[in-house]
Amino acid sequence: MTFLNQRVVKIAVRPVQVRRDDGRIDFHADFRGDIQDLVDTMNLIWTAQANVHFDLVSAEAKLVDDGAAISKALDLKAESAPLPQVVDMKKFGTMFANFKHSRADFTYFLVHRAADGQKPVEGVTDPSLGISLIGDDMSPSTMAHEAGHLLGAVGHKPSPPKGPNRLLMNEGGPGVGLGKIPF
Repeated sequence: MTFLNQRVVKIAVRPVQVRRDDGRIDFHADFRGDIQDLVDTMNLIWTAQANVHFDLVSAEAKLVDDGAAISKALDLKAESAPLPQVVDMKKFGTMFANFKHSRADFTYFLVHRAADGQKPVEGVTDPSLGISLIGDDMSPSTMAHEAGHLLGAVGHKPSPPKGPNRLLMNEGGPGVGLGKIPF
């Protein structure tokens, strides 16, 4: 029997905050669950199957209220703009990369909706930047799926022609259960 040495990956999960018109600070995402529970689900999937353990180094929120940078990312002529409800990785990836946690290998940002340049998705990752955007419509395995991209799974596996989808790296994640990591 061959065993893999455990790989520990340090992650940060940063709930995004925005400044409302009245000046108060509020969360961008509706998610109010336990972040450690999200990480525990990632470990349930990855540690048992691949001996990869995710260590949460921070769950500190990040205020994103630089209206000028947001306006520039959206290619607007206005001097300032609020962060839109749908945060597109193609437009905002570089800006969010600047908000990565310094002690984390990868940083997840919790937003209301994430997009991949074409459409809203549960989560989207840019491995070259070491970040993921995770939307409120995430499933229990979304962060684990996005971790697969961060760890080197470039694309998505094709869905099986028959039967339930059980693979973690299929587009949209597994349709059944938490997902099997493909070889």
